[in-house]
Amino acid sequence: MSLGVMAEGSLAIAIDLNWQEGRRIMKRRALMQRLNKIAKRRGHIVEIREGGRHTVVKIGARQSSVPRHTEINEMTAKAIIRHFEADE
Repeated sequence: MSLGVMAEGSLAIAIDLNWQEGRRIMKRRALMQRLNKIAKRRGHIVEIREGGRHTVVKIGARQSSVPRHTEINEMTAKAIIRHFEADE
């Protein structure tokens, strides 16, 4: 396991990444824990609704779909985190 850090302006995202078959992935459980931390920091709760193939996560006024796979592609995980960490 390695710790990946992505810096974008004043926004820095550190996520737990694993290598699998030459691609970087993040465990779904780690992503959901990260989203819980974001919600707690903003004073919101995480609302979760199960869709057909994705989990719909809502924090405050923002909503996003999280794939229902145990391992999520690095770029997908970063995009979901960025979506919820962006200023409202």
